Amino acid sequence: MRPPFLLCIALLCCSCTPVLAQITVGIAGGANLSFRQWKISSLYPPVDVEYTPGIASQAMLLAEWRGSPAIALRAEAGFQIWRSSDEMEVQVISGSIYRGTVKDDLETWCAATLIKLTPFKNRRLYALTGPSVAAVTLNRLRFKDDLPQAFGVGQITRKPGERSIRTTQYFINIGAGVALPLEKRLHWLLEMRYQYGLSNLSTASTVDARISAVSLNIGLVYAFSPP
Repeated sequence: MRPPFLLCIALLCCSCTPVLAQITVGIAGGANLSFRQWKISSLYPPVDVEYTPGIASQAMLLAEWRGSPAIALRAEAGFQIWRSSDEMEVQVISGSIYRGTVKDDLETWCAATLIKLTPFKNRRLYALTGPSVAAVTLNRLRFKDDLPQAFGVGQITRKPGERSIRTTQYFINIGAGVALPLEKRLHWLLEMRYQYGLSNLSTASTVDARISAVSLNIGLVYAFSPP
């Protein structure tokens, strides 16, 4: 039986001197570059379909509980968009050809439980790692250049199931950041993070689809006085 990793970390924090315990709350947001890949095993040989990575936005609320100078637990909840783009050429019945770019967005609500480590002499620098989960709520296709004339609309919104997209996605996060003091209890955060997808993005048994993302966030946090 595997040990409850997060519970062990929580007990470690609780065992630290109570005077050191501190709660921090804040907001953060930024941009992410997501990578989406589909492998279709029903074809022979199997075909890998790679999408052009796209830059999209994200925002979150966060709370931290620090039990020692070197370790803290962070909880996050927020909104994230994964974007990819493709060049498309469409020929209509009249024979006219329309070309343009399709922006393919997956809109999600996400949450994470992370361990924040500060093992460096410079206490402003830290590392982050831990699991996260995302719920895909909407797929939005936006047509650019000549494509709105071909489809008659500028965008189409669909639920994930209509494109065989699995709603729940799990990730492992690895990142690093720096805290920049603004006042005694108020700090700016600058973080970079990599999300590695653990789940199949497709519900089709013949498709192995994965998504991962690199993000850059800036945040503002307030640290309450230790009890």
